Amino acid sequence: MAASKPNGSHVPMDEHWSAILRGDRFAALGPRLGRRAFALFPGRPRCKVCNAPYGGPVTWPFRALGYRPSKKTPHVCARCLEWAPEGGAIVPISVLFADVRNYTTLTRLLSPHEVPALLNRFYDVASRVLLKQEGVLGQIAGDQVMGLFVPGLSGRDYQSKAVAAAAGLLEAVGYRTPDGPWIEIGIGISSGVEYCGNVGGGGFKDFTAVGDVTNSAAGLTARAAAGETLVDAATRAGAAEFPFDIGDTVSFKGATSPVDTYRLQLETPVTSGVEPIDVLIRTPLFAGLSPKLAGTLRRRVHRRVFAAGAHLVREGEPANYLLVIERGLVRITRTSRHGRELVLRLLSAGDTLGELGVFDAAGIRTADAVAVESTSCVVLSKDDLQAALRANPELGLRLLATVVGYVRRKDEELADVAFLDVPGRTARKLLELADRHGTAVADGKRIGIRVPQGELASMVGASRENVNRALSRLIALGAVSIEQGRITILDEARLRSLC
Repeated sequence: MAASKPNGSHVPMDEHWSAILRGDRFAALGPRLGRRAFALFPGRPRCKVCNAPYGGPVTWPFRALGYRPSKKTPHVCARCLEWAPEGGAIVPISVLFADVRNYTTLTRLLSPHEVPALLNRFYDVASRVLLKQEGVLGQIAGDQVMGLFVPGLSGRDYQSKAVAAAAGLLEAVGYRTPDGPWIEIGIGISSGVEYCGNVGGGGFKDFTAVGDVTNSAAGLTARAAAGETLVDAATRAGAAEFPFDIGDTVSFKGATSPVDTYRLQLETPVTSGVEPIDVLIRTPLFAGLSPKLAGTLRRRVHRRVFAAGAHLVREGEPANYLLVIERGLVRITRTSRHGRELVLRLLSAGDTLGELGVFDAAGIRTADAVAVESTSCVVLSKDDLQAALRANPELGLRLLATVVGYVRRKDEELADVAFLDVPGRTARKLLELADRHGTAVADGKRIGIRVPQGELASMVGASRENVNRALSRLIALGAVSIEQGRITILDEARLRSLC
């Protein structure tokens, strides 16, 4: 916990905490002038609250004064979070607890040196997963970690990000792998409205949440079996893209009413009657395979289903297979060591994933692939793909064309960063999304997938605030419209004139 001066009472900071936790704008003149002043100093990324730069040529004096990424979340500086006095606000929130199972048994079976090493590994993995989903690290107590998801830091889809973090954490500790988990955990998530902020006394404080939501999350965690994620009705309603099984109704100590529970499905059943080989040969890469080769591969390809939030592949792992997306949506990302995510591309039905890594000399994945929604894929191993290439040289030419297209796309993206401003890069990305995922409507072309502003910012390499201003400009020009999170291209020519 961080030390603070004992003052005998909690300092009210409603506006400060509302700006952090709800994403509200400052009403007072001082903070607004401060944000404008900090904007004069170049550098990225920046604190979401005070706008202080973390990177760039003039960051050292800012860091010396506490304007450096908070250890709780890289999106806010330590001065705005840890260094702030006691205080907080009542906000919408999702609280996640992940608890190590059979902890007492572990302490008996392992040596005194092995127990802390195992827990430290768990804490490190859990922190990375939670921060990647824009969560805030709560208290770490013994065999349990806590994650907090609020609209101001995690976005309006904070419940979905909490569930995605749960799915990602189960995968990260080894569930659904041939070797099984290297540590057994259970997860509980509850959503609602409660007090969140810096809580403490006697010279110490910590950022956390207190109230019924936290109590319910703790109760769900205690009830979850190893490898399970249990959520309440509010979390399930806010994360409708994830599949859940109906659980039972339980009463927790101190709760005002019973809680309906729901169990997250890590994999969903496939009802498609299409054979995996038929999905494979419908793609441009594998179209025209000889009947003999297709018959050989028929016994080798198989289908895998990934729940929303699950990783299809992870950066740094061996590239032993490629995937063809049968249905669903996949986000390709890379993450910096500071936890900042860059969205490289969105893939959908018919796209091929992982073919480059299979032929890379290093033989490792260079990016993460995460299911945005429930996604079904057909999988072909590295050995079987290489055998198919030897039997069908034309397949090698198609794969080479894929590599050329990838290099050309990277060249275009580098040129965009060098020559286009944020509105231009935003316009270019919207045109690309409309081309890949658009459907014709009466007034233009609607992008068929929901693209939150934070995700769009990651795609164009800009801050959410700058992308928000760029979208406002495009709306004012009559080039696009946004309704219920869906973007429609109204004037394609106007967008192209910007890029």
